[in-house]
Amino acid sequence: MAGANRRIFPAGLAFAAGGLVLSAVLALAASIGPARANGAEPNPLSVVQALMDAEHETDLELALSLFAKDAVIVNVIGDTIESAQLPRFLELDMWLNDSFALEQAAVERNRVTWTKSITAPFYEHIGVAPIRFAFAADVRNGKINSIVAHVPIEEIVRIEAACGRQTPEPRIYDKPCSAFLQRLAAQSAFATAAAAHDRVEMKVE
Repeated sequence: MAGANRRIFPAGLAFAAGGLVLSAVLALAASIGPARANGAEPNPLSVVQALMDAEHETDLELALSLFAKDAVIVNVIGDTIESAQLPRFLELDMWLNDSFALEQAAVERNRVTWTKSITAPFYEHIGVAPIRFAFAADVRNGKINSIVAHVPIEEIVRIEAACGRQTPEPRIYDKPCSAFLQRLAAQSAFATAAAAHDRVEMKVE
């Protein structure tokens, strides 16, 4: 959910068998199991890393087990993927991505943030690939409650400038780039405000 991508959709977060699956299970047990055995809550970053490892190994069952029952994912244009849609979403994410490395990962209590470089045909076409996506996960009791994605404002400015240089205006999802940018900007503002609110809440606690 960095590097090269196979055919990832621009707005998507969209995340082998045998010994590879076993290695993913062992990695999860090493990072989360001991903490549970000792009665301590698993480190939130280890839970997110376990998700990336499970996706890398295309282990859907393991990936789904890391989410809370009512977990949601919000993508960079503000679309919400609810728990019932997670299996299909994660399958697509596994198929579309080559890399699941966490870039610029940080943890603040139950909140894990990271970034990922996204290469997609649309961004390549307008000459701005890769684009940096930012993510924030809320992790409690070893389960992911939510993952919220957004495109940082400086990246939105790059996309806007690139679209403005082309005539006719590039289209994505059969809509003008400007409409896509509006949704990116709205979600970016929402995610930034939510992060600021969370930091205030943490200080109060």
